[in-house]
Amino acid sequence: MKIILSADDFGSTHEMNLATDYAMRNHLVCSTALIMGSAFTNEAIELASSGQYLENVHCHLNLSACRSTGKHFVPLNEAYKKSKYCKDGEFARYKFSLATYKKYADAVFQELETQYLTFQELTKGQANYEHLDFHLYGNLNIPVAIAYDRLIQKYRIPSARFFGAHHAEQKDPFAKRLKHVLLMRHSKRNDACVVQSSRIEYFLARKEQFERDPVVELFVHLDYRDNVLIDKTQSVFGNEKKPLEEQLRLLEQQGYTEFISWKSYNDMRGSHSI
Repeated sequence: MKIILSADDFGSTHEMNLATDYAMRNHLVCSTALIMGSAFTNEAIELASSGQYLENVHCHLNLSACRSTGKHFVPLNEAYKKSKYCKDGEFARYKFSLATYKKYADAVFQELETQYLTFQELTKGQANYEHLDFHLYGNLNIPVAIAYDRLIQKYRIPSARFFGAHHAEQKDPFAKRLKHVLLMRHSKRNDACVVQSSRIEYFLARKEQFERDPVVELFVHLDYRDNVLIDKTQSVFGNEKKPLEEQLRLLEQQGYTEFISWKSYNDMRGSHSI
């Protein structure tokens, strides 16, 4: 089994930028997902360019405002920003109906496409455009899934995250069914794939869920606490913030010492070496 170790939400805050930059420069993680629509997105790109790891930065699409955490993400598509799907210029939760789901899916697609094209423009052809990440936990529904899938098809993106593995334990039967449908759609395509994603602690506690997977993504959300680099990944199942060094030590104790990037993974898929 190959492990992709990726830092999520690069560009969310100044502090997360510094923490992720340190981890990337010192090869503690292999890839990082640049979140779009943040006031700190450009700073993250400057750090990645200076650190010469832009090729291992991929696009993190976003439809969340996250005001409660102090992170302010805004839409990039002007039509979407002025639509009823936004509030005060920021993303808002929208309850769709059968009568409106197609218009909602079209609007979401326009926003996601603008984010992806903006990512390409800002990184000037130097980043990884063959993988997409997404905030799915709070805003995945049928229209969003349709829009996301449409973007993947249009730009022939080889790999994309739909769900973290821990979503399988949700009690919501709709979420379970939607996950199954999306995974099956991508599994049947020759030009796209889905890799299971998980927090480190979840992966180590439930390794049997990943036994048949040739590749698994482990994601971390990096920040500093008392000058210590920590993983502050949140979970509905409850978990404590832990020093990244401790997380890496736990992986090493289980025999996981070599990691690859999303770019390396897609390069290997292209050469049929997986």
